[in-house]
Amino acid sequence: MSSPAVVLRSKFVTPGSNTFNDYINYIDREDAKRHIHVNQSSKETDDFFVFHNFMDYMDDEAKQGDLFTKDNDQLSPNDKKTLKQQFQKAQQNESPMWQDVISFDNEWLAKQGLYHPTTHTVDEGNMRKVVRETMATVLKSEGMENSAVWTASLHYNTDNIHVHIASTETCPTREKMDVFDKEDQTWREEYRAKRKPKTLDKMKSKVANMILDRTHERNKIDDLVRGTVHHKKENGVSLSTYRKTNELFQEAMKHLPSDKKQWQYGYHSINDARPYIDDITTIYLQQFHADDMEQLHQQLDDEVNVMKEMYGEGVIMNRINKRNWMT
Repeated sequence: MSSPAVVLRSKFVTPGSNTFNDYINYIDREDAKRHIHVNQSSKETDDFFVFHNFMDYMDDEAKQGDLFTKDNDQLSPNDKKTLKQQFQKAQQNESPMWQDVISFDNEWLAKQGLYHPTTHTVDEGNMRKVVRETMATVLKSEGMENSAVWTASLHYNTDNIHVHIASTETCPTREKMDVFDKEDQTWREEYRAKRKPKTLDKMKSKVANMILDRTHERNKIDDLVRGTVHHKKENGVSLSTYRKTNELFQEAMKHLPSDKKQWQYGYHSINDARPYIDDITTIYLQQFHADDMEQLHQQLDDEVNVMKEMYGEGVIMNRINKRNWMT
């Protein structure tokens, strides 16, 4: 089984951790030049040791990518000083730091025109745009769009192109929670650091969908679905009088609630009528839109295959379901 085109690894560290301290200490260092390998397939949290030396390789000439932020493509010494002060203030104010690594399959990036295998270079302008819009989505999802500061860099002296992102809040806005320290056997209060699962889903989806724009293909699917409705209206198709659906229509009416406001397909109150509605829909589509349905299924199959390539086989069914396109 091939690996997904986009892999997201995320964690957070507390303000008192060595990782947070090491990050701050390395922000404005220029002397260290280390090549660090990241095991893309590993699930061990220790692989995030790269953030201990985050700035060491951010200025690595062999890597070629520059440290960037929301507003700057490159950071001057003064910019780095300001950034360091922001992270120091965040630590002093007891904010956690979030660490994300987005890894790409190089062949997939090459197919999208963002990676050039012969020169081992990346379209950094477009990749920075992807990261910025992705971080805007993530921070909005967490309610941190006006309070967070982040920095990122492309890292491609390894087998797979990576983007490393570190973010924190200079003045924390998240709610506090009680945490039990097993080592000290004491309770302490700290800012909630765990992000919502849907935030991480949005993050990965935003990256993949910005790089691989499937708008045209998905519009085709929508047009096919909407076309069946327009055909019914324009041609005056009456499912209540059509011979093959008349009896099913009458049975469905018997099981619908008296309140017509509840005549929505997703409502629990129509559960008893839903099987008849499904049969009516199937007959209608087979009779009037057989060719369209064959084309629709092919389009959906193609979309599923694209999603599998991006996200991997294991998670695809959580992301796309054919019925979603038809309800």
